[in-house]
Amino acid sequence: MKNRIKLEPRASSTIDLMRYNGYSVELAIADIIDNSLPKKVNSKNIQIKIIGENLSNLYVTIEDDGIGMDHEELKAAMHLSAKNLNSNREQDDLGKFGLGLKSASFSQCKNLIVLSKKNGKAISGIEWDLSYVIQENDWSVNILDENEIVEIKNKYLLNDVNNGTTVIWKNCDYILNGVVDESKSEEFIASLVVNLQKKLSLIYHKYINKGLKIIVNGLKIEAMDPFCIKGSEGTRSTIQYHEKFDLDGKLVEITGYLLPHSSKITGKAKEESISLDGDLMGNQGLYFYRVDRLISWGSWHSLIKKSEANKLARVEVSVGNDLDHLWQIEIKKSSITIPFKLREYLKYLMRNVAQNSDRVGSRRVERPQKLFALWKTIIDKDKKSLVFSVDEEHPLLLDFIDKNNIDREALNSLFKLIGSSFPISDLRNAISQSTYHLGAFEDEAEKKLIEDAMDLKDLKVDFDNYYQTMVANNIYGLESEKLETILQKIKNEWLKS
Repeated sequence: MKNRIKLEPRASSTIDLMRYNGYSVELAIADIIDNSLPKKVNSKNIQIKIIGENLSNLYVTIEDDGIGMDHEELKAAMHLSAKNLNSNREQDDLGKFGLGLKSASFSQCKNLIVLSKKNGKAISGIEWDLSYVIQENDWSVNILDENEIVEIKNKYLLNDVNNGTTVIWKNCDYILNGVVDESKSEEFIASLVVNLQKKLSLIYHKYINKGLKIIVNGLKIEAMDPFCIKGSEGTRSTIQYHEKFDLDGKLVEITGYLLPHSSKITGKAKEESISLDGDLMGNQGLYFYRVDRLISWGSWHSLIKKSEANKLARVEVSVGNDLDHLWQIEIKKSSITIPFKLREYLKYLMRNVAQNSDRVGSRRVERPQKLFALWKTIIDKDKKSLVFSVDEEHPLLLDFIDKNNIDREALNSLFKLIGSSFPISDLRNAISQSTYHLGAFEDEAEKKLIEDAMDLKDLKVDFDNYYQTMVANNIYGLESEKLETILQKIKNEWLKS
């Protein structure tokens, strides 16, 4: 039998480590709000106060009118242990680790008090006092009695509700971040409030549009409109595509937006409703939503470059809470890692919307093409000309070039020759004669499709790129169900070795 001893973590040093977790004030409060948002029962009102007669007395209260917790539920919520990440969760549960309430709060203050009331019953209250934990090396909390709860409610001017939860931060040493000049206290708090209002109006804009009411120091927050979908015609964005991607059996929704030309975005208020601080350049990129809550924005995640040419491009990626392990979302829910399976697909989509951003106002444009289309259509409105060309950036072609060590420049020259000799006149004449059938006959198509697929397999082309290309282009003119059946046969053969 093995000789075992317990090595329990020292409370004093572990708490200090927990406090250094990278939360900003805005992200810490957002993590508290995540716990307040609806889980089948609507939580419609959240009130936040950042108040202090002086810096040493600064405190924060966050009140909601959700379902609340009874005493046992509150004890579980205040426990430091995390959730089982593999346990089943409600589809609209914004939580992840079960640590948000504590880790977010400890990152800003030394005293965390939570009061909660459920079904109109007595209020329960528990306090973490980190000074006590550190001094006594003791993982103990204070269970608040009725008199203490009444005193706290009166001191912090809390609302009387039948259901709901209030989070209070006292001794906010990390919020102050070294600020000690009392003459700057009013200015400091005002700055905190403004920054908080901005971030929350963006992070929760979808929830606010669905009826959530967030009030910060008496001011109701209005939802931002990061994709510029509000307004009159001509001042709204255009949707470049809306795609659904299967990621390990779960749905990822991807929407590309092209904002209107900056001349159409008039006034500071409009600019700031679309971009934080009105900065189009800084806010371009991928916007990642988990259960409609914005996690990450303002970055292309190294898929394409952030540039002046791309400043009108934004791509929305929306997922549930059932693939967190693939996105590698960390405790404070502020960053993601894009799964490998999705990177190339997103790169392809982003390239299209970014290119269109650069062409807003141009008379020579590429018509938005189907995803994985092998041919691009280029229209010159001034010359009234229509040109077809091979998409040199097509994932299947890039995969072929990479896997077979092909001279890309030479192959692109060949593509240009093929594009310039596209037989438009012959095609037009053939279409005008109803006696002609475009594409192979169905009995020949299946054999030809399988033969061509095996050739591409031998050339080391990725099956997913092949599959998407066949579905998008339907080169063989088959009915979609017939095509899908054949592609599944090909897949089974393709993946045998």
